[in-house]
Parts: sequence; C-alpha cells; structure tokens
Amino acid sequence: MNITFSDLVMTGYLVSGAAAILLTLIFVLVWKIKTKAALIPMLVGAATFMIFAEGLKAVPALPLLSGTNAVSQKILSTPWLYYLVAGLLAGIFEETGRLVAFRFVLKKHRTRKTALDYGVGHGGVEAVFTSISYLATAMLGKLVNSGMLDAQIQSMPDALKEYYMKQLADRANVTFGQLMLWLPERTTAIMFHIAMSVLVFCAVRQKKPLLFFAAVLLHTLLDFSCVLYKPHPVLTEILLFAFAVLMLVIAIRVIYRRLSEEQEVQT
Repeated sequence: MNITFSDLVMTGYLVSGAAAILLTLIFVLVWKIKTKAALIPMLVGAATFMIFAEGLKAVPALPLLSGTNAVSQKILSTPWLYYLVAGLLAGIFEETGRLVAFRFVLKKHRTRKTALDYGVGHGGVEAVFTSISYLATAMLGKLVNSGMLDAQIQSMPDALKEYYMKQLADRANVTFGQLMLWLPERTTAIMFHIAMSVLVFCAVRQKKPLLFFAAVLLHTLLDFSCVLYKPHPVLTEILLFAFAVLMLVIAIRVIYRRLSEEQEVQT
C-alpha cells in the first residue's frame, strides 16, 4: 500500500482532536455552572445527536455514500453532489431529531432556555464524538505505516477496497495547518447547533413549521458549503464561521428574545 502518514500529520490529528475534546468539555461545564443550565435538555440534545445523526442517518447514508454501488460511486466522484447529499441527510435527520426532542421528550420543559441548553448538549457531543475520530485516525496512521492493514485491505472486494484506499489517502494527504482548523470548525458547529435549536424550539412551541423547514435548509446549506474546503480551506472556515455567527445572532436577537413567558408555555 503506497499510503504513508507523516509524523507531523499524525501529531496534527492528535493535537487538534485532543484540544477540541478538552475545550468542548470545559465549555459545556462552564455553561452548566454559569447559566445554571438544566441537565435534562443537555443530555437529551446529546442523545438525540447520537440517535439521529450517528444512528438513523446511517440507514440511507451507507448505500448512498459507501462507494460500493453505481449510485454512491457517482456521488463520491462528484464533489458538489456529495456535499449536497451529505448536507441534506444531516439537515433532515438532525433537525427532525430536534423536532422530536422538543415535541415529545422535552414537552414539560417549556422555558425558552431549554433551546439553548439543548443546543449546547447537541453541539457539544458532536464536537467530542467527531474529535475522537481524529484521535483514532492518528492510531490508524500508525497501523497503515507499519503495514498491519495491508492483508485486510487486499482481501476486500474491489469497489470497497477502492473506496477505503481513497479514504485513507484523503486522511493522509492533509497538512498540519489544515488539521489545526478543526478547533474553529467545531466552534462554528456548536454556534450553529444552538441557533438551529432555537429555530426548531420556536417551530414546536409556537406552531410555526416554516421555522423547522428553514432549519433543514440552513443546515443543508452549511454542510454543502464545505464543497469549497479543499481548494480554499481557510476561506471556507472563515465563511462558515461568519455564517454561524449570523445565524446565532438572528436566532437570539430576533427569535429567542421575542419569546415572552406566555409564548413559552404554548402547547
């Protein structure tokens, strides 16, 4: 196998992944203490991400993005189509998860701050979970460099082997600087999750379904914008950060602050 992970790249995965996990845990702890956040909405947000984003979303994502059939190979070979499909799946499943959580699981948690606490839990667990994959990639790099995976890869079906080799090559052929963009990327994601949680909370509590569909479309747009990442990684992160800040400002100043106590308890 002609793929090699450099020591600098493996260090980058370790440093960026560990830093993101540590700072996310600190942020969640500070949020819980300083804002006297309710634990249940935070835990529900975390569980909803795992169930909908990492569990249910895999049902359509595996056949569409696995690279083992003609449709998935077409999607993977067309960057804009890949990010469109991936973004749409993320938008549908994660925002539907929020909808289910606010409508059924958190129906007794009526105050508007429930939306913020939920968003912190949802975004926080995503940051930790995805950052663990960075640590795992560093370990994977050691196995690849040692040749311990060669036999297993060679025994794979051709389509699956081609897909797996491409994934390894993409992970190995990054720069240390690109890996250091992981922390600001997770910051962007947490802000965006809080903003979308406010939108979906209001969609449920005020019976405004258009806000739910807006959240799905905005989520899709955010993920689709990553099509710019490979040619322009720094610019992409700046644009995504600005977009997340804008969404958060609109969600808090325009929607969240207009929720009166009377509106909060509507069914």
